[in-house]
Amino acid sequence: MTLDYMIILKRGAKTLLLISLLMSQIADAAQASRFIEKSGKSVMVVITEETEDEEPLYEKLKQHFKRKYLSIGAWLRSDFEYQRDRNNEEDNGFEISRFRLTFGGELDGGMGYVMQSDFFLSPSILDAKIYYRISESFTIDVGQFKAPFSGEVLRSGADRDFVRAASLAVLAPRRQIGVQFRGWIRQDLISYAVGIFNGNGRVNDNDNGKFMYVARITYSGQPLVGLPLGFLDVEEDDKKVDLGLNIAFSEDDDVEIPSLVSNFSGKRFLVGVDSRLRRGKMLLSGEVIYAHLDQETGASKKPFGYHVTSGYVLNPKTRILVRFDNLQTDGLDDDTSFLIFSYSHRPTKVTRLQVNYGIDLDNRAFDKNRFFCSFQFRF
Repeated sequence: MTLDYMIILKRGAKTLLLISLLMSQIADAAQASRFIEKSGKSVMVVITEETEDEEPLYEKLKQHFKRKYLSIGAWLRSDFEYQRDRNNEEDNGFEISRFRLTFGGELDGGMGYVMQSDFFLSPSILDAKIYYRISESFTIDVGQFKAPFSGEVLRSGADRDFVRAASLAVLAPRRQIGVQFRGWIRQDLISYAVGIFNGNGRVNDNDNGKFMYVARITYSGQPLVGLPLGFLDVEEDDKKVDLGLNIAFSEDDDVEIPSLVSNFSGKRFLVGVDSRLRRGKMLLSGEVIYAHLDQETGASKKPFGYHVTSGYVLNPKTRILVRFDNLQTDGLDDDTSFLIFSYSHRPTKVTRLQVNYGIDLDNRAFDKNRFFCSFQFRF
């Protein structure tokens, strides 16, 4: 690994002396290549310092498998789950929950592709996307991929704060087949995504010839307003907030909404907002999703879910978190309310250990609490 430093100073005898001293000190500390260019009234110094990689084998792996035109990735995760008193005791024990391979890249003219499969799912194809990047403000995606809805769902499962996704994820459209337009409204600050999909999930079919419409806008930058957290004052560069607003609508005919409705027919309306604030070592996030399911037969249902999460970074590899997770199904299934504690540690850049303990707030019996543990390799 090389670290490059650039210093631009006013030209003069004192400046040249300072540069000489600086470069001699760095040369004593590590091998460095040096280049000085004198131009006009300024002096530019570029110093390239050779440093040893913390994980040299990982860096070699990236050099071989992570190229712009072809990037190959893998995700393997093993889980353990235990609840002392549960209806289906077969759910207790060990499992391989993820075994995914990913291929992607971008070629000439802004044409790119993403393919991802999971060998423990049926159908096994998760993502099959072709995209055309016309500019940073306009990209077209076609194929199967995550619809632009819900910060919790759009976040890679390998990077989520907890072993299981928040309960509200059952309300989101998740992966769909269709076309999407996305880009930056303001570079690295405000982005948008608008998509038209079949609305049938990963089923390669359209139930009634009508479509699902999904839109999302995201702000990523400094907090818009100051927060009354004086005891957490940090530098501006250590504060960042992500805000997302999304909406979706579809007319469905015998569509499955996983974990809620096996054969929904009617109009489906979804709206949600999510946020994630990082302030120094503190993390605060939350999300709300509201659904209006106007069924052709029977009463309309209005399920909604939300979560509030707080965390603290103990060190660059370790963090602890706590989440209040709530889902109200409006009679479609059992309501759930959990308080979940999490310990997350990354021994290396490609491995991660997570330990979660969930307390069922609707049933305070100790036997109903859940213990989760996962260990993953993701490259």
